[in-house]
Amino acid sequence: MAAFEQGRVYLSPQMFRELVSELCIKYYSQRKAAKAIDMDQSQLSRFFNGIQLSILVKDLLKLLQQIRKCEVVVERIEQYNDYRRKSIAKANAKKKQPSVSFDSIVTKNCEEISVDVPRWLDKIKYVKRMDGMNGIVRLESIDFAKDVVIAKYQVFNKVTNSFVRHISILPTTFQFNTETMYLFGLWAGDNTGGGRVGICNKNWALLEKSSELLQRCFKQPQYLLIGNVMGTELDEKDKKRYREQLQQIVGKVTFTVNAKCFGGPVFSISVHNALFKRLLDFLKYNLHDVFAKDSDADRGAFYAGLFDAEGNVNNSKKGVCFRWSAMNQEFVETLMVWLKKDGFHPSYDGANIKIGCRKETRATDFQLFAKLIMPHIIHPQKKHAAQVLLDKTLRNSVENIPWQGVL
Repeated sequence: MAAFEQGRVYLSPQMFRELVSELCIKYYSQRKAAKAIDMDQSQLSRFFNGIQLSILVKDLLKLLQQIRKCEVVVERIEQYNDYRRKSIAKANAKKKQPSVSFDSIVTKNCEEISVDVPRWLDKIKYVKRMDGMNGIVRLESIDFAKDVVIAKYQVFNKVTNSFVRHISILPTTFQFNTETMYLFGLWAGDNTGGGRVGICNKNWALLEKSSELLQRCFKQPQYLLIGNVMGTELDEKDKKRYREQLQQIVGKVTFTVNAKCFGGPVFSISVHNALFKRLLDFLKYNLHDVFAKDSDADRGAFYAGLFDAEGNVNNSKKGVCFRWSAMNQEFVETLMVWLKKDGFHPSYDGANIKIGCRKETRATDFQLFAKLIMPHIIHPQKKHAAQVLLDKTLRNSVENIPWQGVL
């Protein structure tokens, strides 16, 4: 039921939640959904969480129009000419599932689980397609050294109108341990786009740790690592200071001016490596199988990396919990399943995975968080805030709830 009053509409919390959820599904994130209807994300979040129950009629109409707009199916009639265009539905229908099964490339040595990268390269169709290309991409060779795989190829550069040589380096084995799983979780939350592998963050400790793990665990040499600084404006004094700092952990430093980058500069550390990116995408697609073969400690490291990237501590009067921002439905479902298997009591509000929301299970969830996730968190501010909340909550808990996992 809706009530009207002076140009505003009052809706039930359930109705607001359904409308906002529908819009977020169409735009893949609450931020993009809010931008589509010219509304602050914080206000859209208040509608979703039932904090605000009234909305201006004009804003409601915008919201409904955007939902309707996204539902319109565009059908294009194909004609026998050079301007044939395919519908979005047909383009999506051509997408194929990964051509490699996870179990076929995984090996187990004692207690260590690892991915056989040469076997994965031999099976994926991407490398086979590259081998047959003579256009904008030309594969030169794939060489196997002691502990790395080196792929050499040329890519056509439209600016210089010439081919530029690239090198992609992969470790021969991708071992699942707390360090690699931490960076995997950090990448899953804060990854850079395109064919790059790395993270985008403002915290220096995370950037430094990412550079270290990319070099030590994933065999990416420092001279291939690129550090980028993005800000609304960057003067020469700032550039000099950032360059000197980043050159300690990367081989090349670039700068990007973005008028929409508010709140100070944002830093990224990445390596241009399309094959490495495809490997991580493959592992994320098979995250359920990765978790099934991993140890509790490795999963805890993944949760911690994701928390450093997309997590935060809610210590307000309206709610106490730890939460991870997540919108990808398949990714959320996998995390929810495994958080429950690890003993947590998670909930999902359409934008955040939360643990510790319910008072009756909060002590259990927080003790598990302290043992499974807390040891792997690196972000200084988040680690301090999490420790303050844990101390405050567990100090008031008189029960000694046993840990059922194996660390």
